[in-house]
Amino acid sequence: MSNVNRKYKDRVFKFIFGNPENKAWTLSLYNAVNGSQYRNPEDIQFNTIEDAVYLGMKNDVSFIIRSEMNLWQHQKTLQNFEAAVEATIQEMPEDFEIHGFLVANRAEVRRMLLTEYDEEKVLAQERKEAENKVNERVATDMIRDGEPLAKIKKYSKLPEAAIRKLADSMGVAVL
Repeated sequence: MSNVNRKYKDRVFKFIFGNPENKAWTLSLYNAVNGSQYRNPEDIQFNTIEDAVYLGMKNDVSFIIRSEMNLWQHQKTLQNFEAAVEATIQEMPEDFEIHGFLVANRAEVRRMLLTEYDEEKVLAQERKEAENKVNERVATDMIRDGEPLAKIKKYSKLPEAAIRKLADSMGVAVL
């Protein structure tokens, strides 16, 4: 799997710690991070803010405990997290509470790891598509104005084959 996104998958973090069924784990993590000793997981009220912090992804964990709002976003690191998850599951003692959860949801965790949203890649693709539309519009206008092929290629940045195809679709020949 050479196309695996190797960024840390914060959707896994949300899947585990943002799940109302896992309030005890969220509370345990909260206590560990804050040095507190809250005991009642039912004190946690999830209120995850969708698409507000990280464009296009619902990957933050937000909750209120004792009138205090907590907004968490797991930081990304570069590593092969899929292999790390497998190793963690295999090496984790079976009596760890989260072990059963990870084993039972292994396929879902793997799917998340392999389909992580890559904002930079999506934005680059959108820019490329927008640029192609502009270039096609430039070529269309120049074909309509009877400009020569060399000039259309220069200003539209389209390959000759694309320009000829566009001209054919317009019922016009380019020279």
